[in-house]
Amino acid sequence: MNNFEGLAGYIDEIYANKKLLKESSAQNAIESVLELLDAGRIKVSQKIDGKWHTHQWIKKAILLSFSAKENKTLSDGVHQYYDKIPIKGLHTSATEFKAHNTRFVPGSVVRHGSYVGPNGILMPSFINIGAHVGQGTMIDTWSTVGSCAQIGENCHISGGVGIGGVLEPLQANPVIIEDNCFIGARSEIAEGVLKDVYRRILWLYLEVARAKTVCT
Repeated sequence: MNNFEGLAGYIDEIYANKKLLKESSAQNAIESVLELLDAGRIKVSQKIDGKWHTHQWIKKAILLSFSAKENKTLSDGVHQYYDKIPIKGLHTSATEFKAHNTRFVPGSVVRHGSYVGPNGILMPSFINIGAHVGQGTMIDTWSTVGSCAQIGENCHISGGVGIGGVLEPLQANPVIIEDNCFIGARSEIAEGVLKDVYRRILWLYLEVARAKTVCT
C-alpha cells in the first residue's frame, strides 16, 4: 500500500473534531478513502512482516462517511434503495465487467467502498463497505461479508456463511480469511485470522458436525 500519511493524518484530525465535517475538504478526504478502498488501492488490514496490521484511520473514514452523507434514493434499474452508500457497479460498463472477469450474479449486493478482485464469482450475497475480497474467490449463495472483513485469494466462502464485520470499537480487528481457505456452508466466523494451514481442519470439523446432524 502506497504512502498515505498525509491523508491518514487529516482523517485522524477530522475524527477528533467532527465540526470539520462541514468543510468540503474534509468531505473530499473521506470520499477519497472510499474511492481508494473501492479500487483496492488500500486495505483496512495489511500483512506487514508476517503480522496483520489494522489501519484505524481507514475505519475512522468509513465511520465519518455515515455522518457526512445524507440518505438518498438509489436505484440499480430494478430495485430502489434508500441509503447513504451506493451499490458498487451501477456505472460499470460491459467492457469493464469483461476485463475484470468476475461474475456478479443477480442478487449479489456489493456496497461502494469495498473491493472485489478479478476472476471471481459472486452468487446472491452481500459484501459490506470496507471489505476486501481477493482475486479468484467465490462468495456463494446467501453468504455475507461484513464491513472491513478481509478475504484472501482463491477462497471459497460456501453457501450461507457469515463473515463478521467490525467498525467499532476502533481497536477491534476485522475478520481475516487468508488465501486458499474453504469455509464450510452455514458456518459463522466472528473474529480472528484464519490461515491457510487451518483450512482443512475447519473443513473436517464442519463435515463431522454436519454428519452428526444428519445422524440425529
